[in-house]
Amino acid sequence: MSDTGSARASVLRARGVGFVFQAFHLMDELTAAENVELPALLAGTSPRAARRRAAELPPLPRSPWGSSCTE
Repeated sequence: MSDTGSARASVLRARGVGFVFQAFHLMDELTAAENVELPALLAGTSPRAARRRAAELPPLPRSPWGSSCTE
């Protein structure tokens, strides 16, 4: 892959591809919505746009341990 192709692939991964890890490597200090917003903020998205995108996602399921995933 050329350097240009490599750079374009990096941008695509940073802005257009998301991953859901089975181990849920989330930050305990953040809410679920904040954990969704964080990668967008790190990619240079404005805080307002990151919050809007997180709000557009489908509702989170209830946890099998009895509390909501958003708590």
